[in-house]
Amino acid sequence: MHGGGHLAQHAYLPWLLLAGLVGLLIVTAYTPIITRHPLLCLIAPGLGFAALIMGGSYVVMGGHINLSLLLLVLASAMLLNNLLLVNQFPDITADAHSGRRTLPIVFDQHVSRQVVLAQFITSSLLLGLLAWHMANWALLLAAALPLLGIHIFRGIGASAQADPSAMLNAQRLTVLVNLVTPALISLLLSAPFWF
Repeated sequence: MHGGGHLAQHAYLPWLLLAGLVGLLIVTAYTPIITRHPLLCLIAPGLGFAALIMGGSYVVMGGHINLSLLLLVLASAMLLNNLLLVNQFPDITADAHSGRRTLPIVFDQHVSRQVVLAQFITSSLLLGLLAWHMANWALLLAAALPLLGIHIFRGIGASAQADPSAMLNAQRLTVLVNLVTPALISLLLSAPFWF
């Protein structure tokens, strides 16, 4: 097959097989093992969806592992980690009762809020680095979106149970950031092909 697109000829085949095995391990171990370890529970969404699925798909389509891909995967992973983490705040009581050991349970809500904020800011900085690395300054628009995490951080508040409406708004905004940021990145990266 010409062009090196055939999977069997792909230099990354062993890594893709490893990624598939890690994905299977995450799926099968999530409830019985991963939810019992707060740091594993924190990084599982980003590892599974950003690194394995997004990064793996890029490589399968003929792309190469490079700095741009790593910056994009890391920024996306932090957004995805926050998607799950923000949704763990209202579930603290139920999760603790069922034996889960999520970040808000083990390290308390204050520390977990700091992690949410740090991941949003780091994601924004990584997307800014991506814009600089690719000399695509339009990507700074996408880099600004995770800064909405400051508003999400405030919405979570000191206690998620104390203000359910603020928590619901924080959850909605987290979903919005997770949907709009990659869509905007895709649009901005593909825009030169439209003209």
